[in-house]
Amino acid sequence: MVEKKLMKNLLMMLFVFMTAMNVSAQSSKNEFVFQAKSSRAELNRGGSSNLDLSIARSKKYEHSEMKLTVGSGLPAGVVVSFNPTMGDVNSATAAIVVSEGATPGTYNLVLNCTINNRTKGIIVKLIVLE
Repeated sequence: MVEKKLMKNLLMMLFVFMTAMNVSAQSSKNEFVFQAKSSRAELNRGGSSNLDLSIARSKKYEHSEMKLTVGSGLPAGVVVSFNPTMGDVNSATAAIVVSEGATPGTYNLVLNCTINNRTKGIIVKLIVLE
């Protein structure tokens, strides 16, 4: 009786695990992934840096135009621009420029990629040095 109950519990756990794996595999086939080569930028005041971005797409998102935006309020004296800002591309560059008047500190920048009305964001830690 105990063996039968143990076997039933094991089969139920296996079923739940396999179901979860199947759902995960299906959703990844219909997604896109937005990533930055680095999750951190350390800049002096008056400095600038380029950050490489990549967009990996499933078939559902192939040949769909993406749009890049800044999702967080930028600290005073910091500007982020994208090249390209939009298009059917799989890579882009974010240019981060810190003015001489920017306040030193650590800030979280949220960069967003939107494709087919679906937005994914990444966080880049910006450290503005003295």
